Amino acid sequence: MGPRPLSNEEMTRNNHWKTVRLSVKPGLTGLWQIKGRGSNKFIDWVNYDLEYVQKGSFLMDVKIVFLTIFAVTIKGGAV
Repeated sequence: MGPRPLSNEEMTRNNHWKTVRLSVKPGLTGLWQIKGRGSNKFIDWVNYDLEYVQKGSFLMDVKIVFLTIFAVTIKGGAV
C-alpha cells in the first residue's frame, strides 16, 4: 500500500507535497485507487496520497486491499 509512483514529468514540479509523498514507499494501490478513481484531477490524486501518508495505519492498509479487490472484481476494473 502507498502512493503509486509518479512519472518523471510529474516529479519535476517543485512542490512541498513531493517531499511528504516520498516519505513512504510507493505501492501498487492506495486511497486514490479506491476513492478517487472517477476523478481525472492530478491534485485529487496528490491529496489522497498525502492523506495516506498522514493517516496511514495497518488497518487502513487492510481496508485498501479489500476495497481494491472489490473494485477490480465487482466493479469491473479500472474506471
